[in-house]
Amino acid sequence: LADQYAKGKGVEKNIDEAIRLYRGPANAGNVLAQVELAFVLLDSGKDQAEGIAWLKKASDQGFPVAKFILANCYFKGIGVQKSEPEAFKLAK
Repeated sequence: LADQYAKGKGVEKNIDEAIRLYRGPANAGNVLAQVELAFVLLDSGKDQAEGIAWLKKASDQGFPVAKFILANCYFKGIGVQKSEPEAFKLAK
């Protein structure tokens, strides 16, 4: 349902509702919800620092997709200061 609100598919697009719905499972440790919440926060510009924090949390739990996305954020300077060394360190 959060994804539907984030994309406006079948319901009116509502980023705040998507964030609210993702928070429950993300706070419970669901890495997929953490990554999706991070995407919504980063893409919407609502709170890029929080988005990066969720990616770090999912990455620290060993979720390789989160680690890859976080590396890309460092490589491109999305939500963090651009740092190719940090990006390459995460990509290993």
